[in-house]
Amino acid sequence: MPTNSKKTTKSPVGIKPSSLTVGKNVKITGEITDAKELSIDGIADIKVSTDKIIIGEKGLVKGQIEAADAQVRGALSGDITVSNTLTIYDKGSVSGKIAYHMLDIKLGGTIKGDISAIDEEPKPLSKESATKPLSNKKEEEAPSIMELADKVATKK
Repeated sequence: MPTNSKKTTKSPVGIKPSSLTVGKNVKITGEITDAKELSIDGIADIKVSTDKIIIGEKGLVKGQIEAADAQVRGALSGDITVSNTLTIYDKGSVSGKIAYHMLDIKLGGTIKGDISAIDEEPKPLSKESATKPLSNKKEEEAPSIMELADKVATKK
């Protein structure tokens, strides 16, 4: 008698589907698509639209970042739009053109640049938003990855 069995593919333990982790000492450059959650402990110069970005203490991230939520323990610079909550921890720093709906800065965290609050309710990200430019306006250039690395090294 034939059986109708289906094989299911499971993610390895601890790995979430549609997530990407960039480990420390790893450098990445380019555009990241379709990652629901992005965790960076290395160095990244990226363009990304994601539900959640987490930057670890050793993480140095520069680029165009669009996220529903962002948690920054390291350094983040560039064009940053957070439709829900931007959290900057005690050793975290955020600089550049920054737009957020809600802001949570822990004692010691820093924020610098063109900073604005988004007054409307948070919206889920759409596939379309990942490909459209965040801004056509030329702003003050964000610090380089090396400048951020020096800044993080001097905070320790």
